[in-house]
Amino acid sequence: MSADHRFIQSIYDSALSPQTLPDLLQELSDRIGAHGAMIFDCQQINGRREVGLQHLSLVYDREAITDYAARFNDFEVADQDRLADLSSSGNEINLIHDKALTRPGENALPRPNVQAMARRGVSDRFGCLLSKESWDMDRFAFQFLEGRPLPGAEMLREAEVVLAHLAKALSIGRAFSAQVAVRDGVGQYLDGLPIGVGIVTGAGHLAYGNSEFHRIAQDHAEVTLAAGRLGFQGAAAQPELRALMEDQRAHGRHGARPRREAVFVPMGDQDQGLFIEICPIARHPDLDNFGAGARLVSILDSTRNRQVDPSILARFFPLSKSEQAVLRLVTEGHSNAEIAEIRGRSVETVNSQLKSLLRKTSARNRTELVKVAVGLSAVSPSNS
Repeated sequence: MSADHRFIQSIYDSALSPQTLPDLLQELSDRIGAHGAMIFDCQQINGRREVGLQHLSLVYDREAITDYAARFNDFEVADQDRLADLSSSGNEINLIHDKALTRPGENALPRPNVQAMARRGVSDRFGCLLSKESWDMDRFAFQFLEGRPLPGAEMLREAEVVLAHLAKALSIGRAFSAQVAVRDGVGQYLDGLPIGVGIVTGAGHLAYGNSEFHRIAQDHAEVTLAAGRLGFQGAAAQPELRALMEDQRAHGRHGARPRREAVFVPMGDQDQGLFIEICPIARHPDLDNFGAGARLVSILDSTRNRQVDPSILARFFPLSKSEQAVLRLVTEGHSNAEIAEIRGRSVETVNSQLKSLLRKTSARNRTELVKVAVGLSAVSPSNS
């Protein structure tokens, strides 16, 4: 399996154009000798964890896979948990064969979902978590048909390297995917995003920036657009930002924890500031070809009042009702003292609830917490 630059680049291009993922998943499957590949999530819906199909390669019938997931939901949820048990530590992507999902002491006979796949000719499956920041997001699986050779250890390691780039592209593109599903026209849906989105050429010139991107550059001295060139001023994180803008090797280094590659630029207190994510991009089917060295730059400004739906986060993270209420107020820009007053709680209680929110979402600070919330709920900022 060859992890060539063209293929890696096409994976990052999918952050803005998720409609290309079926082709990419099929090419990835072909490279490793698999029949196909798919990506699931696992959400809390009406008090029950349900597996849902996100993306699948070209060989599959979506209706048939959706029906399979519904019929064998409980077994697939258990497989998801077992994958987490086996590989949730560390940052690395870990492709694990289905046989390893049988727990010690369990019946050695194939599980009903495995038997159902076998009746369709699927003899083997390798799965992994593409997000260790939430085990219920971005579960990936390769499927192999009866009689096809399985990849060796070296090929699996090469596939894991490629999947680290896919993990980052999915993480950055999550808010874009939610918006493109409900809007027509690239410019329209990008302008409706609650985050700044810019496409920067290899020479550093801004080729495209949505309304929020230009607002951030106007309101915050940390981001500059002098003579149309993107720059970052006065930020302690400048070396990290420069590396992400200029060095191809700076991407995909954090495996299944892609948010750790983002850069936080603090402003004021309460851990507010800019949350900046950068990835390589070369082309978009409705915008243009951007040339070598182009970058997609995503900036969330946590000092803005955001309207999000915390219940959507509760589908992926085990948030209590109180924590959801605190999260909503955090995204609206309230301080802990203000939240305590609004909710009639002590500041100590709010501090404890915020710490729990950060721990459960694997967020390093309030700004990253807001980014997670905005990325999942994909609701435009309030006009207030």
